[in-house]
Parts: sequence; C-alpha cells; structure tokens
Amino acid sequence: MPGGDCPVTFKTRKAQALVTYLALEPARQSREKLAALFWPDAGPEAGRASLRGTLVYAREALGPFRHRLEADRTTVYLVTEPDECDVTALERVAKAARSLSPAEVLPELQGAASLWRGDLLDGFTLGDGSGFDAWLEERREVTRSAMNIVFDRLSAAQLERDADRAAETAQRWVAVDRLNEAAWRRLVQARLTSGQRALARDALDTCRRVLQDEVNCTLAPETLALEPQLLAFTPQRRPEVVPDLPRLLREAPFVGRHAEFARLAASYQSAADGRPGIALIVGEPGIGKTRLAGEFLEWTRERGGEVLRGRAFEAGGSPYGPLIDAVRRPLAAHPQPEALLSRHDLAQLARLLPELEELTELPSPSAGKTPKAAPWPP
Repeated sequence: MPGGDCPVTFKTRKAQALVTYLALEPARQSREKLAALFWPDAGPEAGRASLRGTLVYAREALGPFRHRLEADRTTVYLVTEPDECDVTALERVAKAARSLSPAEVLPELQGAASLWRGDLLDGFTLGDGSGFDAWLEERREVTRSAMNIVFDRLSAAQLERDADRAAETAQRWVAVDRLNEAAWRRLVQARLTSGQRALARDALDTCRRVLQDEVNCTLAPETLALEPQLLAFTPQRRPEVVPDLPRLLREAPFVGRHAEFARLAASYQSAADGRPGIALIVGEPGIGKTRLAGEFLEWTRERGGEVLRGRAFEAGGSPYGPLIDAVRRPLAAHPQPEALLSRHDLAQLARLLPELEELTELPSPSAGKTPKAAPWPP
C-alpha cells in the first residue's frame, strides 16, 4: 500500500476495512454497492451518509496519499501502482507460476515468498453482520492458496539446483502452514536429496504426529512412499563443512557471544576433518549457556551433523548416564544397529546397554568391571 512500511492509523475499523476492500478490488466501486456491503441494515440514504463519513476517515489515515482515494457522486476508487500492494503482488506471481515453469519465474517466486507475513488482516473482523467479514474470509483463502503455490513452485525449482536452499524454503512453508502435508513432504524430499536422512526422518515423524494430533488424519500415500528411503540404510559421506564464519557471526543471535559461537563452529569443523575433540561451555547460572548450546546444535543439524543428547543430574544416577542417554535412542530407533557400528564396538557398548546383547548375537566383551545400565522397559 502507499507509504510502504510506514504505519497507518485509522480512526475507525470501518475505515480500515473500506481501504482494504478498495485496495484488493482494483476497480471502481459504486457507492450503492459499498453502502450495502458495509451497512446492510441501514436504508439507502443512511448507508450513503455513513460511507461519506468513513471516506473522510480513510483519507485522513492515508495522509500524503489521500489523493489516491478518488470519489465522485456515484463511484469510489483507490489508485494503486502495479505490485504496490503485497497481497496482489503475491497473487499475480502465483497466477503466473501456474502457467510457466518454476525456472522462468524463479526470481519473482523468491520475491513473492518474502512478501508473506501471515494471513490477511489476521484476527481482524467488523463483527457487525455486514458482508465485509464474509468477503474477508474468502479473500484470506485466496491469498493463502496463492502463498502455497508460491512456496510449492519455489521449493520445487530449488530442489533441482540447491537442496539446502529448498529445505530452508520448505521449513518456512511448514512454519506458515503446519497442517499442509505437501509442505512437510517437500521438506522430507529436500533433506533426503541433501543426504540429511536423520533430519528427513524427523520431519516425517513430526508431520505424522501433527496431522494425527491436530486433524486426526493419516499420511497420504505419496508421503508414505518416502518412508522406505528413510528406513533403508545407505551410508553417506559426511558433507564437507566449510562454515562461513563472517556470516555466522552476523547471524548469531547472541550479544557478546560471537566469539564463543565461532569457537564451537571451529570445533565442529575440526571434527568433520577427522580431528574429534570436546568442547565445554562453562559459566555462572543464567548467562545463556543453554541458549548458546541450543543455537549451536541447531546450526549443526542444518549442516548435516547428527546430534546426540545426553543429560546428567547433580545427584544420583550412573556416572555413565549422559553417555547412555545419548546413544540409547538412536540405536533403539535403527532397525540394524550393526550397520552403524562394528560388532566389536557394539560388544563394548553392550556393557552400558545390555539390551544390545538381546538385539544382536554379540561376542562377550573383554573382562571389565563397568556398571551396566538398566535395560529398556518392556
């Protein structure tokens, strides 16, 4: 709308609704039609009088752009430039994407995806029985449909060129429409294409849980068709990690924690190069250690790393508790633990995880007095 991101304050909700309607219905509107839409219970003369007063408030809100709101004795019209309104720009690109290949409109798709800021006038309603609320609800559905087309075509085009970028787009798509199975499916496809099988499995499991819990739906056949690719173990070479530290420092969401974040990233790079090590985050309570660790782990996942979580407590528990906690879940979730570790390594782990002896016929580990953890509950 005119004025870009400058806030516009309307004296009445009716004035805001009127400007919205005129902006999204780019044609001259008759005064009779507007009066009937916004004041259906008023007589013709009373409705036209209310419209005149609301036009005054609308012009006041538009400020230096008040001349854009044109009105004569019979019609009202809001002058807008092409793509000046983000909603109409998004819908135009979606319409073009229906008839053109994604590659032909890729730059426009990228720009349109950045325009989505949530549902049209999210939470807004007049609540007076006028026809505007019904019109707005229909308009929201049209705009949301356009959003889905834009994210679908954009992520499909990116999947052929850059799977990581496609995954980022799919994650944004899921964030704005978490009940859209097509968005989750694209995220799984992007993770699989980039070799991030664990993240793909997480996305599929989350999709299944969200649809079941929130709308009581099961996965569609085309989504279930991806599951064999997640279950079949295909060892993949760890992707080369070349962290862009200047970019990382700009994006790190911590004030005064850039140096610590960069050191963690350097430790990850060293491990990816075959030089494993240990990084400790220490400090007084309340200074942001947990937040720093959480952001770093998320950064690690985005780059193809696998994260194992273990937790220790100040009192009680086995001294090996954090290690047991970290390795038990991924081993339990994998149908073939032998595909992850050698039989010798599994035999050693069986000292801490006795259930491994039940899952696989392992040789007895060498003598040693190592406390065993409790087996999985039945």
